Amino acid sequence: HRGARAEAGEIGFLLVGRSSLGGAHEERGDLESRVSPAVLARQLEERGLPLPDTGTVTAQYVLELARLELRGASDIAAQVLDFIALGVAALIVVMDPEVVVVDSGLTAAVPAIHERLYHRIGRVPRIAPATHGSDGVLVGAAELAATQVNSFTYLEG
Repeated sequence: HRGARAEAGEIGFLLVGRSSLGGAHEERGDLESRVSPAVLARQLEERGLPLPDTGTVTAQYVLELARLELRGASDIAAQVLDFIALGVAALIVVMDPEVVVVDSGLTAAVPAIHERLYHRIGRVPRIAPATHGSDGVLVGAAELAATQVNSFTYLEG
């Protein structure tokens, strides 16, 4: 179910702190604006850390810099993981899923996300990295369609 205006599931619009109530979030949601490529790039530049050759700073890139133990990267990585964990926690509490799938670029971060949530919410389901990449939506839609077709009863006339 995508909601009354087909906007359900826009997790980037989650409000992640009391300060979130102080401003408007029209194009980018609160959560998204805190871990957006532009914000992460600015944080890296402020600490004198390298930007990727692609020009787009991702959470995965920041986590890799922290893994390499570059000075200042671990603080940014911890902040990114905290915000991701807050978003995942909200999803878990509202939806009670059996599994939460995160971007495949966050594979190495799954234990840290789980650790942030353990004993803080009722039950932490399995958190797994995506395995279908950019085809994930297509694969999910095909699986949903197959499930729907299999539930029909056919009568011969």
